[in-house]
Amino acid sequence: KNEWLKESSSAQAHPEIRALGVQRQILQNHTEQKRAWRQFELGLYGHYGRPALSAEEDIAREDKNEMAVGLRLEFSLADIMRHRSDKVAHHYELQALEYRQDYLLNEKQAYDHEVRHDLETTHQLWRDNRKRTELAEKIYQKNFESYQRGVISLSEMTQTLNLLHETKINEIELLVSYAQKKAMLDYLNP
Repeated sequence: KNEWLKESSSAQAHPEIRALGVQRQILQNHTEQKRAWRQFELGLYGHYGRPALSAEEDIAREDKNEMAVGLRLEFSLADIMRHRSDKVAHHYELQALEYRQDYLLNEKQAYDHEVRHDLETTHQLWRDNRKRTELAEKIYQKNFESYQRGVISLSEMTQTLNLLHETKINEIELLVSYAQKKAMLDYLNP
């Protein structure tokens, strides 16, 4: 068999499939970044001074200052919920890209296999037709010699010539078909 008929995994190198792979990688990176994003704020606060009391309590306490230190944690429930819904959306979008990439890969591999099979079949048909053409050329030569001797008529000679032309035309058509399929295979497997 010819070396270009060997199976290859070049369907994965097809531009559409590679583009989907890049989109998947971008989405995965985006999802990773979202995971690292902090959804809360942590703060330290401190206060020294008089507490904010009502006027009556303020008079009773006169010079007493207080010190307060604390830790404040703030978060937004809306941001948390949005982050969760974004995470789910990214998961399904990533899954859809994976399915699309697998589908395209399978489709390209099936088409590649079909073209290879057609190419091999066309090559076999051409070889068979080549044998018929050689046989038609031999018959034509014998009939031409017989015609020159006067053994066969002009109409029989014309039939032999038509048979030879038909086999040569069929051979040319098969060669064109073979070249088209070979070009398609080369296009599919750069």
